[in-house]
Amino acid sequence: MRVKISILASALLLTVFTYSINGQFRLFGPKQPRPTPQPMRKASALISKQAPLKVNQSLLKQATQDNTRIVVSIPKQRAYLMIGDEIVDDGPISSGRRGHESPTG
Repeated sequence: MRVKISILASALLLTVFTYSINGQFRLFGPKQPRPTPQPMRKASALISKQAPLKVNQSLLKQATQDNTRIVVSIPKQRAYLMIGDEIVDDGPISSGRRGHESPTG
């Protein structure tokens, strides 16, 4: 029985020693320094600015109540300002996401 315990203890010490040599497991000795984390960036730095509107001014002058409409494309997540059959301007919209759709209408 004493021999089995001695063999198990030797195997355990050998395992600990082996792991500590290749750096995967350290039971004794100084701790390895942790790498310093990257500083967090401000949220404003991550938000991209939308380009200014480019409106077709000559087409906009032709706008009347009867020939002007807004068309919303839910699959493309865009809204289009249309005069007749011409697109004057378009921009992004947010109408929910799959499973949390905004009601249409």
